[in-house]
Amino acid sequence: FIDGVDPTLRTRLTEHCRLEPLDFEIETIHNEALVERGFGYPNKHWGLEPFDNTRPDWKRRYATIFLQQPPE
Repeated sequence: FIDGVDPTLRTRLTEHCRLEPLDFEIETIHNEALVERGFGYPNKHWGLEPFDNTRPDWKRRYATIFLQQPPE
């Protein structure tokens, strides 16, 4: 599980570590984090970025659950 990480950093790190997002309830899990993170975006560093599934990297950017790929 990867939570509480800047989405841009999460995207880079999970790609680098060859972690694949689990495509299960990504939007629901992301939006439920509003309870903990609040509505500070974009004025606060801790604010939750709105979910945007039009981004080409949306699964990796907003996922919380990742699976490790076997070595090649």
